[in-house]
Amino acid sequence: MANLINRLNIAAAVTCTAIFSATSLIAQDTIKRPVLSDPYTVENVVSAIAEATMRSKTADTEQLARFSQHEGAWDTFTRTDSILQQVSWPYGDCTDLTSLIPPPDDGWGLRSETLIVSLSAPKISDERAEVSFTYLDPSPELIGDDVFKTSQTVTITITSNPAASAAIKQSLANPALRDAMFTPGPYGYPVLPFSNAALLGDYTVDVVGTGMEHPSRYFAKIVKCAIDNGLIAEGVDPAELTEEP
Repeated sequence: MANLINRLNIAAAVTCTAIFSATSLIAQDTIKRPVLSDPYTVENVVSAIAEATMRSKTADTEQLARFSQHEGAWDTFTRTDSILQQVSWPYGDCTDLTSLIPPPDDGWGLRSETLIVSLSAPKISDERAEVSFTYLDPSPELIGDDVFKTSQTVTITITSNPAASAAIKQSLANPALRDAMFTPGPYGYPVLPFSNAALLGDYTVDVVGTGMEHPSRYFAKIVKCAIDNGLIAEGVDPAELTEEP
């Protein structure tokens, strides 16, 4: 029974989100839904997700109240809360799984609707962290569907798996295997070919997203922070790393 109630609650949240998302796409003739929230800074990525989720849920509740007072057709209702949470945190002390995750670049943020629905919200534990950032063009001339057509995303996944890390370290320590399985990536760090994936210290890092430019930029930032903090996998020779990406 508890599982059924939980599923119904999730379904209701998804339905409300879908309705509000639809209205934000249609009723844009006079009001444009804000793309970015006002910027704010928190302590770290864990605090960022908690704060952004709270703000998104509070705003969602306010939109429900507005919608309940709306006297026009449902497709004339436009949300006034932001699509993306423009949150940031200090970055540079990369010593563990969560501190490796950089904040969103300028103009990027955490998607508000994603934070509200638990099934798609960012997930962070002691063994694994997965966080997605989104970019939408905030140009005032873009309205309705045109805004969402500009969507760019990046997903950062960092995992602590001792067995997998040990296997990768063995490959890195063997020159023949290292040359066969890895290629020089940002700052000369060995990465898996045709990807933004590497072992940094004991953590596997994988960055994917729209195209190659955005994931590569975030990945290079993570690699640089790891190197600066000595989070280098066994088998990687620091002398072979470079100052430039």
